[in-house]
Amino acid sequence: MYCKTKILAQIVKFIITGSVATLCHFSLAMLLTESLNIGIVPANFVAMTIAFIITYLGNNKWSFNSNLNLENFLKSILLVLINTSIILVTTELALSHNLTNLYTNLSICIFIGIFSFIIHKAWIYN
Repeated sequence: MYCKTKILAQIVKFIITGSVATLCHFSLAMLLTESLNIGIVPANFVAMTIAFIITYLGNNKWSFNSNLNLENFLKSILLVLINTSIILVTTELALSHNLTNLYTNLSICIFIGIFSFIIHKAWIYN
């Protein structure tokens, strides 16, 4: 029973951490593009970088109760690159099949969320 409770707590913390990072990403990207007239690509790069730091620290220290170390940091960066590749491929496939943005974005968010948790649990913080 303890194992199920621990995993459930990790999932909830992972979702909260990801939600906070997503809100920060969105808010910062909007601020940079709308208020400071920075281009959408550099604005999202900055916002994504800040969101990555939030998720790395939040998941490392809170969701998975781990110590900060270079190996986990590098694995986390690799996971971001893999997720980005999945998002790009999925988006291209969705566009080629005329799927709606809503369906495409929801599918990506659900898949990336589940995939990321599994990779965090099984590989980064095993």
